[in-house]
Amino acid sequence: MDGDGAAACTLRFAGALTIRDVEVHHARLTAALRDHGAVTVDAADATEVDAAFLQLLIAARRSARAEGRGFALAAPAGGALLEALLRCGILAADPTARDDRFWT
Repeated sequence: MDGDGAAACTLRFAGALTIRDVEVHHARLTAALRDHGAVTVDAADATEVDAAFLQLLIAARRSARAEGRGFALAAPAGGALLEALLRCGILAADPTARDDRFWT
């Protein structure tokens, strides 16, 4: 299916979002970006997030932008996702210093 005019979709990720399952997450994101005009990621139920999953989200966001597709988070990063962003240095610990509004 060509995603140029397809409806948006929301992908829900829950549990441990780590390198152990990154191939599965990659496949889901790739298919969603291929098949839909916009993708929203909901990771509110994540219990653990590592750098591999963050890299996957960053790459998916860049790919979506390059293809003119939408890519967003369902809600500002919180819980395990926010902890991983801070731990990996992607977001500053001081909310006033954060310059990437995608995550917040």
